[in-house]
Amino acid sequence: MRFELDEYLKELETLVNTDSGSRVEGGPGLIADYFEEKYRALGLDIKREAGPEGIGPFMEIRNKKEKTDVLFLGHMDTVFPKGEAAKRPFRIEGNLAYGPGVMDMKAGLLFIYHAVKNLVESGTDLGFCVALNSDEEISSVHSQKRIQELASQAKYTFVLEPGRKNGAYVYERKGLARYKMTVKGIAAHAGVAPWDGASAVNEAARAVLKMEGLNHYEIGTSVNVGKISGGTTANVVCDHVEAMIDTRFETIEENQKIENAFREIMENPFDRRTSITIEREGFRPPMRKTEKTEKLMALMEEQGKEMGMEILWAKTGGGSDGNFAAFAGSTVIDGAGPAGDGAHSQNETLQIDTIRPRFELLFKTLAKLSEEKE
Repeated sequence: MRFELDEYLKELETLVNTDSGSRVEGGPGLIADYFEEKYRALGLDIKREAGPEGIGPFMEIRNKKEKTDVLFLGHMDTVFPKGEAAKRPFRIEGNLAYGPGVMDMKAGLLFIYHAVKNLVESGTDLGFCVALNSDEEISSVHSQKRIQELASQAKYTFVLEPGRKNGAYVYERKGLARYKMTVKGIAAHAGVAPWDGASAVNEAARAVLKMEGLNHYEIGTSVNVGKISGGTTANVVCDHVEAMIDTRFETIEENQKIENAFREIMENPFDRRTSITIEREGFRPPMRKTEKTEKLMALMEEQGKEMGMEILWAKTGGGSDGNFAAFAGSTVIDGAGPAGDGAHSQNETLQIDTIRPRFELLFKTLAKLSEEKE
């Protein structure tokens, strides 16, 4: 295994100093250009698909094996707007690296590249595929099907999202779904003839209270109305309200219960002069641990023991493209990139001292999977 930390950090600086927000025109495409050149130099097969208008490309990189033993997942987009990299360029202070997307997940993108480079140079028998999308931070709405298609063909999937702050790898993630609720009422003068109106605000408030009753934190189910807007002024009965809803769940059955409750809300408004629609705008199925996951976890623990490295595990309510891979039947380890903290914030940091050991663990695990294949 060859891994030069100084080289890695220089490459990371280049990536972090390139704006690549999901909605930044051309941004993720610049990251795709960077890696396309690098992967092409390794002699790999590269398929680059243009995204829909306003969304960057999807990249599929493969060696020339008939089957996919390992799928590597990563995203080229960040949550930050154009100009953020110029405001907060890459910098290192002590053991921490700073900059937009430094841990989520430009460090992970480089992990994938260097792992693949080492696999190619070792002459591995593993069939591998790298999938890089440009819309993960906006729920992978456009790339979801491609990810599931590739994962359905892969025995194992490593998602190079950052490790937890304490270094834990992720073995389970909750499912999540996001919805837009639209309530339509009838406008009227609030002082002259309020009875002629049908308040969308009142109807929305009743719906929100019903949704509050769907929370069952003890089994991992949550429903959060995080944003609500509507109305024009205080003396007008409001005729239009919109709300954004986030739901989390550990099983598909729990998601179905939520959707059944939403259907009941839509079909039975308190004021029959109003109407309610609730439309799903994003969805990630739960990433559940299986017996195969446990075996892969045990294999990683064995490699960690040989290195003198304690392996910690975590389950989380946050979603990633690992959710899609697990739902497609692949055995998934997530959070396999370097550890850090503060994702999606100006305090985002990468722990430099986690880079080398976590890369070594990844490569040793891949080497063992290759031996098992033989």
